[in-house]
Amino acid sequence: MANNWDELLTDVLVEIAKRIRMSEDYVAFRGVCTSWRSAATKDNFMFRNCPVPLLMLQSRNDSHVLDFYNLTHGIVNQVSLSEPLTGKKCYSSKGCLIIIDQSLNVNLMHPFSNLQHKFPNMKTIEGGNLHPDSLLITKCVLSSNPLLEPDYMLMVIYGTRKLVYARPGDETWTVLSQDLSGYWDITYYEGQIYAASFYGRIKAYKVGEVNNSSKKEQVAKLPIKFPPHHPPMAYIVESARALLIVLRYIHYGHEVSSKFRTFEFVVFNLDLSTRTYTEVKDLDNRIIFLDQLSSFSSAHLPNCKPNSIYFTEKGVKDMGIYSLQDGSITFTSHVGHESSDPITPPMWIEL
Repeated sequence: MANNWDELLTDVLVEIAKRIRMSEDYVAFRGVCTSWRSAATKDNFMFRNCPVPLLMLQSRNDSHVLDFYNLTHGIVNQVSLSEPLTGKKCYSSKGCLIIIDQSLNVNLMHPFSNLQHKFPNMKTIEGGNLHPDSLLITKCVLSSNPLLEPDYMLMVIYGTRKLVYARPGDETWTVLSQDLSGYWDITYYEGQIYAASFYGRIKAYKVGEVNNSSKKEQVAKLPIKFPPHHPPMAYIVESARALLIVLRYIHYGHEVSSKFRTFEFVVFNLDLSTRTYTEVKDLDNRIIFLDQLSSFSSAHLPNCKPNSIYFTEKGVKDMGIYSLQDGSITFTSHVGHESSDPITPPMWIEL
């Protein structure tokens, strides 16, 4: 019998890892030591396709603390930061936080492990000529979970019209594409980067390993007419190995500034083999989570409504649950306090 925990047999550790249901516990298991981390691979995590949604809020009392509301257990966990998020922008992808400061330094961290990584400064995009005030970063998306797959890339939409990416170890960002119509969302799916433009065009990019070369093609265009002004927000969501396009319709204008803005969602399934769309009325008991900065799906979650879309936006004025079955919306704050910080709005963490 092993005297130390790090001397447990590999077969025993693998069997333990396969029985872990919660992502938080799996992250903690991996952090014990090298042998435990080796056993806690992506393939051994049997529940990796059912991520646990955590709603991240900045603490009302301490800028060094983040509150994470666990939707399935109804509890709030707090995580202390080494530096406050004051004046910084925070994005979420694959369970990690991407933090960009006022000097455009980009840092990745996992809130429940010691994983940290520095990416190139965003100023390297324009050869050092980019001014911080001119940079609008709308999305930061990881191609995979860095805890489980070390070969990953960080993709960014900036200025609403440009796609860039970088891998760990890169010294500069690589410009992938520019689109005059602008982009809503990006994701990495089956070896390619997919981007949704403002007016319903879905484009695919194949990124090469040599010299970061890339190849672009237009996959399809959504079969609906987009209004010339204020088109619906578009999200790309992988769900049960399918690629979904989720359209979010929002009321615009000052007259609704103090009211709920979201009034409808429409979901399409994109068949990549035929490049056609089918409207989805039933998510097969799955749940979609989305906000301004992230989007993902999950299933088999206690205390969550299946076949629904859980959404949030800046503050709690536009936060609720949309039923895909009957189109109804239940507006809720999810938690007992608000987070009105415009820099770090409430957002879903895919853990």
